[in-house]
Amino acid sequence: MNSAQNSPAKGIGSQPRSSAPSRMVILIANSKGGCGKTTIATNLACYYEALGRRVSLLDMDPQQSSLQWLKLRQNTTIHGLSWPGFPGTTAAEAGPGGTGDHH
Repeated sequence: MNSAQNSPAKGIGSQPRSSAPSRMVILIANSKGGCGKTTIATNLACYYEALGRRVSLLDMDPQQSSLQWLKLRQNTTIHGLSWPGFPGTTAAEAGPGGTGDHH
């Protein structure tokens, strides 16, 4: 697969884009800390946002690093979600761009 096949204008791989809406769930998980899970997740979120996709980023790490990153971004449509039960978190949503809106 070459870089032209991976470009946002062409879609991922050589598959043609469908006009029907689709949902994709990507899980980044590893029990080892410091292996790049947050980096990969936030980069994928940015990539799919750049494609014009609706993106939700659920951070299940007690450090909540991806939500802290999201709060620093401006003009983003990425929807951040925290996971209830971690110290310092609630079942609240970070909201688009990390606005801190609680539902």
